[in-house]
Amino acid sequence: MQFFWGGNKYPEIFEIQKKIHEYSGVDKSIYMDYLTAMDSALETLDSQYLYKACDNLANLALTAGGGAAEDIGKLTDKLGWHVEKHIMEFSVKNGLRFDPKYLNNMFIYRQDEHDDTIGSDN
Repeated sequence: MQFFWGGNKYPEIFEIQKKIHEYSGVDKSIYMDYLTAMDSALETLDSQYLYKACDNLANLALTAGGGAAEDIGKLTDKLGWHVEKHIMEFSVKNGLRFDPKYLNNMFIYRQDEHDDTIGSDN
């Protein structure tokens, strides 16, 4: 499981996915669709795969119903936020446009190594 579900590269995502896995028995087909999309999202840092994975989790929540649906919804939001954070960092680093859904109005600033003079009187 080291390279599956976020593995060592994304430890915070790995922990969320372990919790989501507890609901894998609700509908194995929907869960596998989610997992395939999430693997692609983490491999490519492409938001289209993330949102497909989150849609699959929403379908899993509808199938589960009750308190499980609420739990899956909260985990989906948390997962979306963490993955979008990595997508945003990748986008900023590579000069790409990214319009996040889960990060809302949060901004991630990147300081270049050569920006030591920012804020100084020089």
